[in-house]
Amino acid sequence: MHEPALLREVMVNAVGVIAENSVHSHLYALDAQLYYKFSVVVPVTKAFVEQADVSFHVNALTDLAPADTDRADVPE
Repeated sequence: MHEPALLREVMVNAVGVIAENSVHSHLYALDAQLYYKFSVVVPVTKAFVEQADVSFHVNALTDLAPADTDRADVPE
């Protein structure tokens, strides 16, 4: 698929499905909820951020949901 933040094609493997109606509070409007419907979750590593387009650095901050976890912590 085309990754707009990196401006190139990337290969992805589906490893799970997000639970129905998963949400988190909006960073700037805590009374608003951001739903993950039709979302694709990708790991954002240091290398990903360094290779990303400048628009990612500006626009993605409100869409990120940081989690201190790795694949071993995610249930199948």
